[in-house]
Amino acid sequence: MLKKIFTAITALALVATLLAGTAGPAAAASGYDSAYFGESAFLTLAPGASGQFAVGFNNTGSTGWLVGSSSQVDLTVCLADKLTCNVTSPNAAFASSWLSSTAYATTSTTYVGPGQTGFFVYNITAPAAAAAGTYRFNGDLALHNTASMIHQQGYYQDSDVASLVAAPTITSLTPNSGTSAGGTAVTVAGTGFVCTPATPTVMFGTAAGTVTSCGATSITVTSPAHAVGVVSVTVNNAGGAASNGLDYTYADLTAPTFNSVTAIGNTLTLTFSEAVCKVIATAFAATDYFITVNGVPDAATGDNLANCDSATAATNGVTSYIVTVATAFNNGDTVSVTLTALGAAKVQDAAGNASSAQTRTATATADTTKPSISTAAATSTTTIKLTYTQAVRCTTAGGTLTQFSITSSTGTPAAQNPTSTTCSTSLTGSTTITLTFANAVSTSGTVIYTAGLVPVQDLVGNTATSPQTVSFNAFVADTTRPLSEDIRVKTSAGLSATLDTGDVFTVAFNEVMLAPTTGAKIRLTDADGTVADVTCGTNATCTLSGADTTIGGVVYPSGQVITVTMTADPTIVTAGTIAGLAIPATVIDSGGITDTSANTWDIVNSPDKTLN
Repeated sequence: MLKKIFTAITALALVATLLAGTAGPAAAASGYDSAYFGESAFLTLAPGASGQFAVGFNNTGSTGWLVGSSSQVDLTVCLADKLTCNVTSPNAAFASSWLSSTAYATTSTTYVGPGQTGFFVYNITAPAAAAAGTYRFNGDLALHNTASMIHQQGYYQDSDVASLVAAPTITSLTPNSGTSAGGTAVTVAGTGFVCTPATPTVMFGTAAGTVTSCGATSITVTSPAHAVGVVSVTVNNAGGAASNGLDYTYADLTAPTFNSVTAIGNTLTLTFSEAVCKVIATAFAATDYFITVNGVPDAATGDNLANCDSATAATNGVTSYIVTVATAFNNGDTVSVTLTALGAAKVQDAAGNASSAQTRTATATADTTKPSISTAAATSTTTIKLTYTQAVRCTTAGGTLTQFSITSSTGTPAAQNPTSTTCSTSLTGSTTITLTFANAVSTSGTVIYTAGLVPVQDLVGNTATSPQTVSFNAFVADTTRPLSEDIRVKTSAGLSATLDTGDVFTVAFNEVMLAPTTGAKIRLTDADGTVADVTCGTNATCTLSGADTTIGGVVYPSGQVITVTMTADPTIVTAGTIAGLAIPATVIDSGGITDTSANTWDIVNSPDKTLN
């Protein structure tokens, strides 16, 4: 506190000569004496505003000033005659946590010894209805317990109260929107702007803009950075109240930046400054990228950037994606990747801002590690799931069926090949492959993999370990209920705050689900008490994903996402206080929504059950 007072006093001019020649009578209390040291500057306040005074006195007596004892010394209130003290201040309406009705403060430090300086600090607040003028605060030191004066020296400090400045009125903002990065020059038109002695403050929500010019009816201000959304812009004249507010919209107008690239095997991973997706209805083309390895061109053969699920409000963006090339890299190769103008026009962020042509380089790392099967498990009486040490894929969907076979300790027949596999052609692949057999595999046995014409390979082309034999255990029925991990509105065709005809929403689960049949139902409730049903085949069509689906940056494998398209409004079961089912809405029950083992949706324990 002492440091704070010294700072305040040295930052402001000390009025050391203010009381020269006004020593007053000698000390009235034996052993006590004081000498004026200095004070902070006078104040100028607007009605309702607060300020702080600080004054210092040297202890020139022989007795220390100890707070909380009989030697406590206070800065007491005096009248304008500077002799009548220990009285209620004529400016009592300005009091802000004063020591008492007749004293401003005691020493800011607990003890002030002889030869030391004691500081007295107090606050004032100008009443909201205070008339313009100068208000004087007179005072002197006195003993706290007896009110005996120490050494009257006629201390005072003044506060000017300025006239209350009328609130201005704003009539328009030009433009009334700009980038969330800030920096937009905005002209505020209106009346009552007071530009001197200080320019008005222009607030964009809770952030102040930078005023670059000011006139009585027009202000030019540079917008500050702010999150995407709508804020209220107001103008405050110095010392005055805020104007009316007008809406200003912050939009994401910043294009995504191609930040970096890594090169491993025959795979390039492109990383961007924000989540991106591919413009709707566009597809990969080799000319989207210009790639060189040690200065020699190498053709791009594909990428796994998904098409945006919305043109201007995409939710399936990713911050990095894969591009494959024709020839695998060697260790130490210098790889240059240019996102061409053609390719950049296809890459956009969630707000629809397209990227621009950019080039990044990387030093390549060769990947020669073969993937292998780590576990095999019977997942039903006719299926076995293989889990690999890394993501794998096949260049043709399913790969070669005869490269897999099983032997079963008691199955019939004893050895068989699968009738289908889930080996993916996706550039991101999958760490699992499920084999489906025509005959039962409900007992334990072994899986044998021998590379075929379309072998299993990792994402950079290394073929899987072959031959390889892995044991599997007997099938154990799945009794674990599926959980919803993400539920959200994909398309809002009607009112934005309600679920109605034409809206589309998705429910992503933690495991593969069965396709909902006619009559499958999802029951929801909203904040106003409305309860409504969405019924497949009645007021909605319900489809199960047939390929990997990216939602909120998470890739959900085929069969784990149910898409619901509203063909009519939800059926109201219980009407709330507001018509319709409002969004957000919470799932409270379901019927006919099951996994492949017929386990029902575990709504209670699901991480996400709120549609928003």
